[in-house]
Amino acid sequence: MSEAQQHWAEHKERGSFWLMKLTAFGIKLLGRRMLAPVLYGIVLYFFVFG
Repeated sequence: MSEAQQHWAEHKERGSFWLMKLTAFGIKLLGRRMLAPVLYGIVLYFFVFG
């Protein structure tokens, strides 16, 4: 591994605290299956642009 690459744990958090809380509340309210497409979209966004 080159020195230019950082360990994943050393990366700064890019997410919003309140958006994470809202997502957790949505999962409690609607269930994981109902919110799965939204979560997959969020993961895809961070995978592509991270």
